[in-house]
Amino acid sequence: MGRTSVGRFSLARYWPEVVAFVIPLLVASALLFGYVGPLNGFWSTDQGVKLIQVQSLLLNKFSSSALIYPGAAIDQDDRVSPLRGQYYQHGGQTYAMFSDAFALISSVPFFFFGFAGLYLVPLVSLAALSLICTCIARPLLGPGGALLSALALTLTSPLLFYSVIFWEHLPAMLLTTLALWQSLEGYHRNERRRFFGAGIAIGAAAWLRNEAILAAPALIGAVLLTRRSQSLQTAAWIGIGAGAGVLPLLLYNQIVFGAAVGPHVLVAGAAQYRGASDPLMMRIEWADRLLVPLDEPVLAGLVIVLVIVSIITAIWRARSAANVGFALAIVVTIVIAAAIQRAPRGGLQTTLLMTFPAVLLCCFPVAPKERLDRVDTPLILTAFGLTFIALAWLALLPDGGAQWGPRMLLPAAPALTIAGFWRAGSWLRRPAAGAAVAGVSAIVLFVAMLSQCAGLRQLRDFNTANHTLLTTVAQSGASAIITDTWYGPPLLAPIFYDERMIFLVDDGADLDYLIERLSNAGFDTVYYLSGRRDEITSDARRWRELTPIGAPARLAHHLTGQLYQINTPPPSD
Repeated sequence: MGRTSVGRFSLARYWPEVVAFVIPLLVASALLFGYVGPLNGFWSTDQGVKLIQVQSLLLNKFSSSALIYPGAAIDQDDRVSPLRGQYYQHGGQTYAMFSDAFALISSVPFFFFGFAGLYLVPLVSLAALSLICTCIARPLLGPGGALLSALALTLTSPLLFYSVIFWEHLPAMLLTTLALWQSLEGYHRNERRRFFGAGIAIGAAAWLRNEAILAAPALIGAVLLTRRSQSLQTAAWIGIGAGAGVLPLLLYNQIVFGAAVGPHVLVAGAAQYRGASDPLMMRIEWADRLLVPLDEPVLAGLVIVLVIVSIITAIWRARSAANVGFALAIVVTIVIAAAIQRAPRGGLQTTLLMTFPAVLLCCFPVAPKERLDRVDTPLILTAFGLTFIALAWLALLPDGGAQWGPRMLLPAAPALTIAGFWRAGSWLRRPAAGAAVAGVSAIVLFVAMLSQCAGLRQLRDFNTANHTLLTTVAQSGASAIITDTWYGPPLLAPIFYDERMIFLVDDGADLDYLIERLSNAGFDTVYYLSGRRDEITSDARRWRELTPIGAPARLAHHLTGQLYQINTPPPSD
């Protein structure tokens, strides 16, 4: 009986954490397998390169992360290798610019479960992240409020979008949120080992996403802001842990790639800053793309008003100031939500405001006479989230390209969400104010949910279009595939190692070279996936040796596919 009672007590005690883990996992799994499209139809080229990385790692039996080039027997000089664009060359080897650590942890589920296994890490990371957020929020919001904040974060923010994509953002975000939780636990229990563990978690996150390292100074700054007597020691332990976690990564990068910063910084960073001449203008454009759309002046102005209200009420803690600030925040937030709904929703929405307006709750003033012993945690959460965003802005991280919501800023979302729920919840004990804040919270969460629905529709459309392209090429039966666009090979990643050879040509001379090599090797057909065929073939002497078979296929990304027969010219006398 004793064991049964303890078991029942434990289940009753931790039901919010259990529900917080299970519901996001079920929702995301249902979306993945029932809505967003074929598992081997990817959102973008990034996922294709990561799949090539995983497959090559398995083919190498984990002995090397260098990529295998299937067409090397035909193209010994790597002249028309498709491993260009999102790749890094070092020591005569080609590497993907993305995280080797993510490829490693994804390779095992891919080996056992196929394409479904690629999504196991993001799905479980979403569920675990929801559980950790519940643990963080429970002392502030109680069991019900903690569960609500975790579900709001995972189901109405871009996290849901990224949980059904083969991408490393969620596992990296899981580790930075784990670091935040351990820091809060160490802060309240005065346990230094938790701060060291938090630093280790941030260092581990950097193995997956380089920008995750910004969580270390953001967390250190947030802890120092509390002005506790041991804040400096706390900050030191976080820094030591982060250093211990990231130092092996720097050594690995130096040994494997010849550069401590790693290939992603060298490739993506170079592309980001190429041609940049005005740092201030770049930061304005960055904020416009990732924070608030500056081409919507009404929205931008209202957000500025809300931020000013937040700053004034944080400095001036009088009851009258808090009440007036709260009333203004309610009105302004409702108008912002309405403006978001009226704004055009076409294309990809990349700003934090448009894809997760629930962060506006962070700007609400705290109700007067809120218990002082509960203020430190929200202060650390808010400071961490805002500092991370500020550091990302100052560092001019890449803007993220094709995305739904600002994927580079995702580590700030859990802290800001929980802090926002605490600020809004501080007014619930007042009947009129409680009803107002509950209504506004419901409105912004509803708008956020509609945003995720739009993002998931975009994801389904992209996946379906890219899968159609993939199957069209695969069903051609050609063993040799030529493309003239850098993004062609990654979109064909599921068949990259499937007894086919994929080549990338830059001009007519490359095409002549490749046709000659294929003809000499006995190939009688070739599939040409073209984005600029007329430009390429205008100066290709051997183009006339190809005869089209069947009708061309109009495919996604302005590409055209056509199967050709190779007609070997007779030998000259």
